[in-house]
Amino acid sequence: MTVRVHLDTDFGGDPDDACALAAILGWPGATLLGITTNLDRDGTRAGCVNHLLGLAGRGRVPVAAGAGSSLTTGRRFECTWDDRRYWPRPPEPRPARPGAALDLLARSIDAGATIIATGALTNLALLEVARPGSLAGVRVVATAGWLGGLPSGFPPWGLTTVDASIHYNPLP
Repeated sequence: MTVRVHLDTDFGGDPDDACALAAILGWPGATLLGITTNLDRDGTRAGCVNHLLGLAGRGRVPVAAGAGSSLTTGRRFECTWDDRRYWPRPPEPRPARPGAALDLLARSIDAGATIIATGALTNLALLEVARPGSLAGVRVVATAGWLGGLPSGFPPWGLTTVDASIHYNPLP
């Protein structure tokens, strides 16, 4: 079984995105069509992705820096690209022309990709605003690697622990 995948990620903030990328690269039958980054100030997250792809010998996977800030708050989030604890040398930033991430995301969708989103869904939201209906019928797997307290105003759902069991549900 072959699965076409596009990764939309806020890579370079915490390790879940690197783990997701490594899992996709090692997934038998997965074809990684492209990677878009979000919350990407000046292409620093795309630079981190490109660096990891190079280490894995997969530097030909298309990468495009996308949204630079949150759509709901306008807030920018810094990447770890210049933190020596994570990167011995800062990866070279890879800024993209405006719209490049949406174009790459659309090409992957047109090629039948399942979109795996590990972080903010900003690029997906921008794609749907710019090109209404683009995500209709598209398989989207949304994940997150950060859990924190709920902001005020959210219902008290009572989440006090995280179920640490792993459930494997392969994509058909």
